[in-house]
Amino acid sequence: MKYKIEKNTVQETLIIPLYARKVCSELYPALYRDETAIRLIDRIDYDFSDAEKNSRSLMQRFGSLEVAMRQNDLAFEVRDYLSAHPNAAVVNLGCGLDSTGRRSVRRNALFGARGEKTQRPCAAARRRSLRLVPAQ
Repeated sequence: MKYKIEKNTVQETLIIPLYARKVCSELYPALYRDETAIRLIDRIDYDFSDAEKNSRSLMQRFGSLEVAMRQNDLAFEVRDYLSAHPNAAVVNLGCGLDSTGRRSVRRNALFGARGEKTQRPCAAARRRSLRLVPAQ
C-alpha cells in the first residue's frame, strides 16, 4: 500500500528531508547510506518529478548532503550524550519522518526512555503507518 501525500500540505514537509536523504544515499553511497529513506520513498504516493528534475543540480546536491550530515551529526551527539548520561531522555521535536532514533545506541533514544514524542498528530500517524516507530 502506498501512502498519499498531497502538495502544499504539512505532510509534504515530512518528505522533503526524507527525499534529500534518499538522494544523498544514491549520490554518495560510500559516505552516507539511509536504507530507511530509500525504502520509505518507495512506499509514498507523491509526484517527485519536480524534486527529481532539480536533484542533480549543484545546489540540490549540496542541500541533500547537508540534510544527511545533519542527521548523522545529531545521531553522534545523541550517542555521546547518552553515553555520558545513561538515564537521560532525548526528545526529537518535529522529527517528521526522521529515522535518527534507529541509529542511536538505544532503540528509542531520540524519543525518550518511554517512547515520548512531541509532534503533530498527522505526523505521528504517518510515522506509525510507515513503521518508523512501533505502534503505541
